[in-house]
Amino acid sequence: MALLKGANTGGKVFRPSELPGALPRLRLTSLGAAGTFVVGADLAPDRVREQLGSALPFATEIAVVAGSEVLALLERAPLGAGPWPAGTRRFVTVGTGPLDPSVPLPIEVPTGEEWLVRVVAVDGPFAVGLQRRRGPKMVYATDVVERAFRTPATTRWWETIEAVGRLLRAPRRSGTSTPSPSADRPPPRRRA
Repeated sequence: MALLKGANTGGKVFRPSELPGALPRLRLTSLGAAGTFVVGADLAPDRVREQLGSALPFATEIAVVAGSEVLALLERAPLGAGPWPAGTRRFVTVGTGPLDPSVPLPIEVPTGEEWLVRVVAVDGPFAVGLQRRRGPKMVYATDVVERAFRTPATTRWWETIEAVGRLLRAPRRSGTSTPSPSADRPPPRRRA
């Protein structure tokens, strides 16, 4: 999976659906306007970043995560099955660098009952949490995670990650399916 940071912000004229045609060797599948891609080619993350970056009309951070890590996250479901408070959405923020496991959880902004972003788990490259809006004030999960973990990051709603998982589980064009998630990864770190 490859995620572009800020591909649909700041008045950029960019159509993610056109990128797969510009980079046929990556075998990309585009999901929506935010710059979310499933990469069908078996390439190292640095090569995927390099090729995507060379085809973009702007400079941005690009998070690349192995499909097996995405499937492992979905299998582990670090937020549980819910229910969640009304007006709350689940998010996954992906760091372009490692997420420091010593950062205490949960992270709430603002702190206390009036939180708008709450990071409750770290699972490999993913920070997972809940976001809600109260009145006109908006806090962005990406900003919270970048400040806490000191690495560039980009955020997608949980439903987008589920859509990526469905694509990863689907048979590949070559007739092979995506490998199953690794059982070697330790369980996600959750709030105390």
